[in-house]
This record gives sequence, C-alpha cells and structure tokens, in this order.
Amino acid sequence: MTITDTKRFELQQYLRTHMETDMADTLMDYLPPAGWTDLARTSDIISSQLVLRGEIAELRTEMVDRFASQTKWFVVFSLTNVVSMVALIISVILKL
Repeated sequence: MTITDTKRFELQQYLRTHMETDMADTLMDYLPPAGWTDLARTSDIISSQLVLRGEIAELRTEMVDRFASQTKWFVVFSLTNVVSMVALIISVILKL
C-alpha cells in the first residue's frame, strides 16, 4: 500500500482527535514520509560507502596522473617561451 500525503494527513487528523495535538504531531514526525520499505539499512549504507571509496580512489589516481602530465606540458611550453624571449632579446641586442 502506497502512503500518500492525503492518507498521512487523514491519519494525523484522526490521531489529533484521539490524543493531544502535540503527541499526534510528534508521532507523525517519527513516521517515514514514504513508508518503511524506502528506508536504508545500515548495511546498505556501508556497502554504498565501500563502492564510493573505491571510485573516489580511482578518480584520485586518475587526477594525479593527469595533473602530472599537464604540469610536464606546462613546463615544456614555459621553457620554450623563455628560450624564444632570450633569442629575441639577443637578436635585438646584436642589431644595435
């Protein structure tokens, strides 16, 4: 049986007529909004965490590799730029 908002509201109204309003509201706050079958168990969360940790470790390794590769290319391009500037300055000085 699917719990709808209408059914929850009707239950809350019924409880309010048979007990104090605060008690009925507290009881409704403790009931899950969608039903008990939609709640995750501790074992579900633990198994999901293990999967996530593995995926995060793989992502971390991939990012370290890519950053290392990117850093190498950045150093090469920077050195090329410095060499080009030095060559330009030398050519300007020799023409003077």
